[in-house]
Amino acid sequence: MRLRSCTTSRCGKSSGGALLQLAERNLDLQWMARESLGDHWNEITPAERDEFVTLFTVFIEEAYLTRIQDYVELKIDVRKARLLRPNYAEVDGDRDPAQSRGPADHL
Repeated sequence: MRLRSCTTSRCGKSSGGALLQLAERNLDLQWMARESLGDHWNEITPAERDEFVTLFTVFIEEAYLTRIQDYVELKIDVRKARLLRPNYAEVDGDRDPAQSRGPADHL
């Protein structure tokens, strides 16, 4: 397996963002990276593993954490909330009409 070197300025650096710090505290990104490679993890060197974990972390940040920030300013009027079972709830609500477009279009 051959790994590409990271060419973005963000590789190897934490953006210092609150969401990334939260993710790093609550997600085992090294385990996630290792599991994503499956048996191939054993075929790469420790240096390649370190590089892959760094690239995987950047990928998670770019693919997911930056999108989560789109929801920070979203205003939702909750009409009804029901706890269906432990750790599972259903919520009915409407987005603020002033926010005609945005991430809630995909919820």
